[in-house]
Amino acid sequence: MVVLERKQIGTVEIGGPGGGVAAMSIDEFIEEHRKIKEEIGSCAHISEVKEKLGIPDDRWNLHEQMFLAAKAVAKTTEDTICTSEGIKMLFDLLKKMREKTTY
Repeated sequence: MVVLERKQIGTVEIGGPGGGVAAMSIDEFIEEHRKIKEEIGSCAHISEVKEKLGIPDDRWNLHEQMFLAAKAVAKTTEDTICTSEGIKMLFDLLKKMREKTTY
């Protein structure tokens, strides 16, 4: 049997010069990222997700950059974010609505 030892190997620092810098373990950051993805579902208002999960702007920006870099989400408006699955679902719904419309 193989036994793996779990160690904290680093932290993610949020902030910048002159601002408050908050450090969290990489595991904590990954868990927070998972919760954000779960909260977004298909589409969500960014301000509501940040408020519900208590995520400050600077940390949200880092999560958003990671989602966008992975092409996992797209900002559909300044305060709305959708997963790629959510966008496909909306597209399919619009397509069905268009097919039912008679001219």
